[in-house]
Amino acid sequence: IDPPSTKSIQDGFKTLEELGAIRKPKKNRPRKGRSGGRPGHALSRMGRTMARLPMDPKLSRILIEAARKGCLDEACIIATALTVSDVRQRPSDKAQAADQQHAAFKDPDSDFITLLNIWKAYKAAEKKLRSRSKKIRFCQEHFLSFKRLREWNEICHQIGKMLKEHGIANQAARPAPDGAGHKQAHSPLYTALHQSFLAGYLSNIARKKEKNLFAAARGRQAMIFPGSGLFNKNCEWIVAAEYVKTSQLFARSCARIDPGWLEPMAGSLCVYSHSSPRREKKQGRVMVDEQVTLYGLV
Repeated sequence: IDPPSTKSIQDGFKTLEELGAIRKPKKNRPRKGRSGGRPGHALSRMGRTMARLPMDPKLSRILIEAARKGCLDEACIIATALTVSDVRQRPSDKAQAADQQHAAFKDPDSDFITLLNIWKAYKAAEKKLRSRSKKIRFCQEHFLSFKRLREWNEICHQIGKMLKEHGIANQAARPAPDGAGHKQAHSPLYTALHQSFLAGYLSNIARKKEKNLFAAARGRQAMIFPGSGLFNKNCEWIVAAEYVKTSQLFARSCARIDPGWLEPMAGSLCVYSHSSPRREKKQGRVMVDEQVTLYGLV
């Protein structure tokens, strides 16, 4: 068995640092590294919780954050959807019919909510349609894979059971699903869910450059995948579940986000610079302009 490359190990540690799973020691308390890890690094309390969950650390970080915000059930459904192949089917000879059926599930702001809509539609049909053949027919009519839906359902059930075993449950009341009576651009549930996904995918943020073309973190440039519900939509900031390189770099499974969520979530990962110090006579105080940068994005 070949050992992983040094770069892969470094990338792994960088990811764990971003997720808050490991912490650096205090300068006056050096520690010896273990198992080939970086000297002095140790699991944080968050990291210990994440380590108990047998899944991608980004997804475990998302679920822990969702539990804090009271949207664990929805986050678990969406997160497990990202671990299986896309349940939507688009046969080349019936592409237009498939697109029409899938359009009913699409959310204009979030591909994560689109996945949640598919789940809800199938679960509603499952209650009405008792026989296996009728469920398969429903999937065929809506161009969904019955086999992948079953796999998604089983994984979601397993992860849900595991979360309960480890005492991970909602720590807050479920946020309201709509914006009635609220002044936010997004509903409380949308905000809680997407802040949770930001906790795991913080380095996958991107800012619009031009139509469908985004400046992604760390100097990358990506295009929204044409199959996304956000394609050809006016989005200033997005977060993506993944970036895939084919003919070019594509952002897949995207969602519109509020840039105001980034600084509180990123904390020490933000880089600050100050300019134009001046005295404001009317206010009677000294002012300065502050610029906040995260992964190279202002």
